[in-house]
Amino acid sequence: MNHTGTLTPRHFDVLHAIVQNYIETGEPVASRTIAHKYPLSPASIRNMMADLLEEGYLSQP
Repeated sequence: MNHTGTLTPRHFDVLHAIVQNYIETGEPVASRTIAHKYPLSPASIRNMMADLLEEGYLSQP
């Protein structure tokens, strides 16, 4: 994320993957699930998920 509140391409891709997975399964999405689709570690995905949560793009169940 940049400091203006807009999504970076990487954050957008992760958000898209999370939303798509949630639509398909109806279940909360684990960072490991997203990490299988992108060349990023689950820890990196969790950090991006925290950014998205902080900016209001995601919410926790």
